[in-house]
Amino acid sequence: MTREPYTVGPREELETCMMLMSQHGFRHLPICDGKKLIGMVSLRDIMLHGLNEKDHEVRMMRAYIHSTPDM
Repeated sequence: MTREPYTVGPREELETCMMLMSQHGFRHLPICDGKKLIGMVSLRDIMLHGLNEKDHEVRMMRAYIHSTPDM
């Protein structure tokens, strides 16, 4: 294990987490509140979050398309 790993706070943006992981080749990033470990975020977590957001956008666009009146 790394003695002094990079960490992020509980309110850190996902884009920042992804950037740190990408730059340093990490797949997991500790989430700390001060010196207390409160969780871990994984690359998989971030990827699934992005896919869920895209799925929601697709559903909203489909609903919009089906709700417009025919011309």
